[in-house]
Amino acid sequence: MRTLLSGLLLSLIFSCTETPSESQLPVPSEGKTTPEAYESPRVEENFSGILPCKNCQGIKTTITLLPDSTFLMKEVFLQIQGKKHDSLTTFGKWLPLPGKLVLDAGKEWTRMYGKQADTALIPLDPSGEPIPGTPNFHLHKVPDSLHIAEPVLIMGMLWSDSLSIFTECITQKSYHLTGKVEDMQKTFNRRYTKKTFARIKGYPQGKEFLVKEFVGFYPKEKCP
Repeated sequence: MRTLLSGLLLSLIFSCTETPSESQLPVPSEGKTTPEAYESPRVEENFSGILPCKNCQGIKTTITLLPDSTFLMKEVFLQIQGKKHDSLTTFGKWLPLPGKLVLDAGKEWTRMYGKQADTALIPLDPSGEPIPGTPNFHLHKVPDSLHIAEPVLIMGMLWSDSLSIFTECITQKSYHLTGKVEDMQKTFNRRYTKKTFARIKGYPQGKEFLVKEFVGFYPKEKCP
């Protein structure tokens, strides 16, 4: 399953080019009117639609933007009739640009979208231009929030002075851990005495993260 999802992600149209660095992000030219930057929503905003896919029938994509500048994206890779639909849920931070929106999933990927009024997001290439051949593929604003069926994998640092505080790498947001934390805390107490890199699976819930699975500690790794 992991290999299949990796192959599907590589087939996405907007991942065929390099991920943009901060220096590659488009800069408005002088003398041109610059659209207003994407404003942070006071409540969560949700966008959904089907985007193109080379090796499947389409990618049903749902994005939830949260007021704390984090996002959740669920992608369902639609297969031909009779085959199982694979899905992937990604967590990260979103960044506003003039008339555009950047979703940053850390080492996984960075994607850019154009803002169409307040009603839709349009996939863009790494230079901030519309992707050729995809003029009608939009993610339209919807009222329903993203309901995650599977836990989200996050990586970060577990603090030694408070084993319930976890700082996530991409967003640098600190979460109070709830749920299945006993195994993680016992393992930490047996082996470690300072903050340690860890991977956990669960559900972000505002300032809390509901742990469903402790993946493991990785003391040689650090947040980028």
